Amino acid sequence: ISVLSLRFEEGALVGLYGSKNELGAVASLGIIFTILNYLRQKREKRNSVVMISFLAFFILALILSKAITATISCLIILALLASIYFIVLFPKGLRVFFLGTFILGALSMFLLVTGTDYKIILAIFEFFDKDPTFTGRSDLWGYGIKQGMENFFHGHGYHAFWVKGQPDATRYMAEYASKDAKLFHFHNLFIEAFANLGIFGAILFCFAFIYSFFQSLKGIITKKININYVFVFCIMALFFIRAFFEVDILGPFGLTSVLFFYTFMKSSEINSGN
Repeated sequence: ISVLSLRFEEGALVGLYGSKNELGAVASLGIIFTILNYLRQKREKRNSVVMISFLAFFILALILSKAITATISCLIILALLASIYFIVLFPKGLRVFFLGTFILGALSMFLLVTGTDYKIILAIFEFFDKDPTFTGRSDLWGYGIKQGMENFFHGHGYHAFWVKGQPDATRYMAEYASKDAKLFHFHNLFIEAFANLGIFGAILFCFAFIYSFFQSLKGIITKKININYVFVFCIMALFFIRAFFEVDILGPFGLTSVLFFYTFMKSSEINSGN
């Protein structure tokens, strides 16, 4: 319904959300959920037609949103999903080897490309019409760390920094031409948690990611393929990638927050035998 509203701002589809980043996040989740749902169903012609229809709809929405974070994170998750289904073809004893090889290979390729030719990075930014500071986000990260250091243990309080009357928040919003404190943040989940909830809040979010990754990978490596393991791993990986540029989980958006905590609770069940 949001997409079909065809509401655009500055050439990007924002729908009823009013934000291309949130619409992009929902579209990327739609792509992943459609594929996962298809994998758990029987390969019938009717299911294939429905899957292709939904997939085309979400891909079109993602493209029209022009959300770079959502696009890149979705492509990475699809690559991870394909890698998982390749790895589980091998005996359990070899899965750790192939998983480690894949991770080291991906990291080596990334470091090789980014470390040897900075022009490649600039070309990527130019393709998405972005500047190397992520549209000023890297500057905001420094401000967020500074605010977190002022209240290291307990932070400013949940949603207590981006409020009217807070001098630093008002100055940052004025600098970035924003008047809406409810939709403003440091564009990094961990820094946002550090500034609002202190070091303990940031550590708790890190723990949620690490625990979920460990539980899902444990199931993928040591047990028969199960859609629950893949679901937890893919959704958490998507949120983890987005966490470096967006704040989906702390708010102000509700859908992604609910999905994150649901997935975290799901990760505690998948290896319990239930």
